[in-house]
Amino acid sequence: MPSSATRLRLRPGRTGTGSEADVLDEALALWRDKPLVDVSSDYLRRMVEPFAEHRLQVIERRFELELQTGLQESALPDFQALALAHPLRERMWSLLVLGLFRCGRQAEALEAYSTVRQRLDVELGVEPGRALRQAHQVVLAGDDDGWRVECQLPVDIGDFINRDEELNRLLSLSCADKSVPVVTVSGPPGMGKSALVIRAAHRLVDEFPDGQWFLRLNGASAKPRSGAELLAELLRTAGVPASELPHGIEERVALLRSRLSGRKVLVVLDDAGSVDQVAPLLPGRPGSSVLVSSRSELADLSVLYGGQRLALRPLPSRHSRDLVARIAGQSRFTADEHAFSELTDLCAGLPLALRIAAANLVSRPTLRVSRYTEELRTGDRLAKLKTPGDTGLAVRAAFDASFATLSKEEQRAFGLLGVIPGMDFSAHGIVVTSGTRPSAMS
Repeated sequence: MPSSATRLRLRPGRTGTGSEADVLDEALALWRDKPLVDVSSDYLRRMVEPFAEHRLQVIERRFELELQTGLQESALPDFQALALAHPLRERMWSLLVLGLFRCGRQAEALEAYSTVRQRLDVELGVEPGRALRQAHQVVLAGDDDGWRVECQLPVDIGDFINRDEELNRLLSLSCADKSVPVVTVSGPPGMGKSALVIRAAHRLVDEFPDGQWFLRLNGASAKPRSGAELLAELLRTAGVPASELPHGIEERVALLRSRLSGRKVLVVLDDAGSVDQVAPLLPGRPGSSVLVSSRSELADLSVLYGGQRLALRPLPSRHSRDLVARIAGQSRFTADEHAFSELTDLCAGLPLALRIAAANLVSRPTLRVSRYTEELRTGDRLAKLKTPGDTGLAVRAAFDASFATLSKEEQRAFGLLGVIPGMDFSAHGIVVTSGTRPSAMS
């Protein structure tokens, strides 16, 4: 016979949560009570323990979907019995507390929290975790709008160095006041824009207690993400169930700004391609702040929304050597300082190129730095600045993504720039060299 937990399933079409709910229902339907109950082998029982844990995770997620759609009442009795059978499972109890509260049973929700809190204290000597405490606060406040504090920031680079001035400026510009700070960090591919923005975001966590959101816009790719898709992702992060997402762009913009009003959220938009991508994602009321990384300066953000801009430049020679020495090893640097200097010059102060070169030296500990420098000096340098493997990082790939977004005329003009002597060139020089119409270069 199916276990009582199987009855947590809803009839098809009730939730509107889509395919995830259907998959979870099918998984629960396959379960048939406790496995190997009549088998005395401890070894076999240990083998099936991961499956039992996975089942509980599926049940928790299924009940969470019901909470999001307001259809938790029918499943609540079975879920409550399951929680009592697992008195130390905090996620299950936090969902139970919210389920009781949303069914109008506030006193029972508080009693459930008190029960699990006491069990955790007596049996483990610990206090409830964040999810349980948040559920308790919702019940005490008597209000639950679905908001959950989300910290989505990617990992901060441990050996991030030599951008102190830029970092301090970025931090000062990002502090929310009477407006919504919008700061764009721009620069060519591989300049370390995302790394700087992520480092700053980690430093600002305490300033934005309602959440730190991270969103990739894929603006430098041939297929940037659409505004509708980006808004949908942010609205789900803001606690809006998928079934309640408005269809129109303007309605989604309005709902997002309503959800952010009165809150302190740091919104990090990585790899923005245009102002049109960014503008719909901006909060409307003070309190929140927006950090943007882009290969373009996005000057219109300054004109339309008072945004600030920070353009990254290549690292100076001294800082470039510091970065490579820190990754590849100071002793190796000291033994071949001249070759290190030439190596960093060949990388042109580009942080991505410097990191790849240093990583390649680490992977080839017997290779002399002078020998590796000679390899880079000859032939296709961009092709050689890559880490081993089919999925290795490569400087060329970073530039190829931007090159692919150019028109045919722009690509041809860019390819001919190398024949112009010197470091600088004018628009007229490009037109003469490439034979392109002046209007195409505007």
